[in-house]
Amino acid sequence: MIDRLELKNFTSFGNLDIDFSPKINVIIGENGTGKTHLLKAAYGLCAGASFFKHKPGLGKAELEAALTAKFLRLFMPLDDKLGKMHFHGAREHASLTAQFAEGQKVNATFFNNSSELSIKESQSYAKYRAKPVFIPTKEVLSLVKGMADEAHDQKTVELIFDDGYVDLAKALTKTNDEDLDARINEDPRLNSIIPQLVSLIGGRYQWENGGFCFQPGEYREKPSLNGPIPNLPKRIKTPQ
Repeated sequence: MIDRLELKNFTSFGNLDIDFSPKINVIIGENGTGKTHLLKAAYGLCAGASFFKHKPGLGKAELEAALTAKFLRLFMPLDDKLGKMHFHGAREHASLTAQFAEGQKVNATFFNNSSELSIKESQSYAKYRAKPVFIPTKEVLSLVKGMADEAHDQKTVELIFDDGYVDLAKALTKTNDEDLDARINEDPRLNSIIPQLVSLIGGRYQWENGGFCFQPGEYREKPSLNGPIPNLPKRIKTPQ
């Protein structure tokens, strides 16, 4: 979990420091003040979890290239140039810093003529394993089928949608080989969050045959050979 975010001379932010609470954080602001940019910056800095999962021995140069590519895909600046994300009129470098709950930290900088992010600090960054999820403000479920369709040219998809959409589409359509028990053991918050969401919408959305369908139902206690066990993951039981 990210504890603190610092943005200096980045997009619309001259100097912004935010300390996040351990639970829900609400960002409020008028249109065009940078709320989405703030969330994308946090998401991009959390991307190290995916990078190191696929390549544990990732070096500094490779990390800089990977983070640069991620930020370019998230913000899609004009001419695909990193310098376009530098705060207009600022003479000092842009700086992005994220501190995480278990002491990890990453800091990256760039100038208005930079072609790549420069990693200045990456304290235990390789140990950060919480994979982030970014949910765009626009409706996504109806778009996922088109984004995930292998018959569509991926380059065209990426011209239309930034990585906030593309990453979410991949996550929603990914076949998860992990047992739900293992996933909840890794992140116990799922044990309370998922039942609440199912209760709110009266069921769940499920990916089937290249599209999402709604499966009405409710959560029930998972059966056990030794009788009921508190805090076990629930399962949806669909009406007959």
